[in-house]
Amino acid sequence: MKEKQPWLEIQDNQFIAVWSDRVNDYVYCSIMGNAGESYGVSGFLGSRGLLSYLDLLDDDPFDDNLAVVFMQYSLTVNFNSREELNEDEYDLIKSLNRKYRGKNQWPSFTSMIPDTVPWSFNQEESLIFTEVMSKLESFLSRTDNLSKITPSFDSGKILALNKEGEQIILSTFDLVEKAVQDPDLELDMSEIEWKRMRNKIDKINGVEAELAFIQAGEPVQRTPESRPFLPYILVLLDRQTGAVLHYDLVDSIYYSEGIQEKIFQLFEKIEALPQAVHMFDDFFATHAEPLFDKLSLPLVKTEELHGMNQFIQMMEEDKPF
Repeated sequence: MKEKQPWLEIQDNQFIAVWSDRVNDYVYCSIMGNAGESYGVSGFLGSRGLLSYLDLLDDDPFDDNLAVVFMQYSLTVNFNSREELNEDEYDLIKSLNRKYRGKNQWPSFTSMIPDTVPWSFNQEESLIFTEVMSKLESFLSRTDNLSKITPSFDSGKILALNKEGEQIILSTFDLVEKAVQDPDLELDMSEIEWKRMRNKIDKINGVEAELAFIQAGEPVQRTPESRPFLPYILVLLDRQTGAVLHYDLVDSIYYSEGIQEKIFQLFEKIEALPQAVHMFDDFFATHAEPLFDKLSLPLVKTEELHGMNQFIQMMEEDKPF
């Protein structure tokens, strides 16, 4: 990659999508360095990664919006100078008996997963990145006139290497349309288990509830070695009285299965279902909807939840609830 110096030919908005068998989707690669400031490759993982890139495009570059940064879904290698490496990154390079000289030669690897802090690659991420970079480097080594065959993202097209390694052009419109399509039920449960769950849990007579995932502030790290995450409080309120029926501190909810799993576990804990559930009309409600359909539980998506807004206000004022 460094020998070929593809950043001399293309800009970071000229994506090359590489099919990954491990992701079972495309990894959208942005090659950085054309501006001569930072060098490397970012790979946005699958449909969710593509949407996270669109969020970056929509964000005001002069607005210090950490929320958008924390919602990225990507793997990145940066080529740094020695003094830019942290101690762990330098120790990793030494442990592998690798040596580099000069500016923008020392690699560092950063994983970005929604609702977690930037972190080093884990084993699975290392395998994904190795797979994608191997295919990308092979393509770059045999390809001339890269700037002419690689459209910019703004053009609505992306150069891609498909499952068979063939060079094709993808439509960003089609990719985004697929990415935002209605989510599926992701919980892996048999019909017998669903039936047992419905029989076990009774509906609370006449009670309509408000449910929300509320971001709870500072990152949490369970152990010194574990990746810190941005926690959420999953809250269930009586819609009429505002009384808190249940709340839990939760993590790992940046995908459909995580959201559905946490709500399902909540209902299992309280061993009851409301007559109906009201949620803010947002990402969480959209991905929770298949679960409510499966439970035959009415879900009302709305812009305003009076009881939940009061709960959030009490949280912000550090009042007991």
